[in-house]
Amino acid sequence: MIEFNVDISQDKFPELTPGQISKLTRSVAARVRQAIIDATPEGDRPLDPRQSKRTKYSWTGVKKDEGGYSFSNPLIQAKFLEKGSPIGERPWPTPRARTVYNKGRVYSSQAPEGITKKAGFEEVADKVASELFKLIIEGKSIAKR
Repeated sequence: MIEFNVDISQDKFPELTPGQISKLTRSVAARVRQAIIDATPEGDRPLDPRQSKRTKYSWTGVKKDEGGYSFSNPLIQAKFLEKGSPIGERPWPTPRARTVYNKGRVYSSQAPEGITKKAGFEEVADKVASELFKLIIEGKSIAKR
């Protein structure tokens, strides 16, 4: 599972109420989530197009937790899809019904040759969050940017 958590400390914005901080945090988390969904790779030539869409659209909704707001993707291939795995190693030690063997590695059947475009989820999240925080600090709206 891949999980992201967004938390905005009251210390950074002392002039805002806890309710405003919560609303702002949720808004930032929702924007980061959408950017990550957009960056989730789909196989170039999936054997089953539904599998490719399943990975991209398996990101959970933004939910409140003790440290702010979080969202995740429970599918293991969301993290490993682009690189596959060597025979005998996780997540796919052997080719089976939903995996294929290709050039010494086991890949998800939705991307039998691996994915050339890597998601870079952490980089996407960092970039979007930092852009949003700049707008917030400047007092600008982050709605629909």
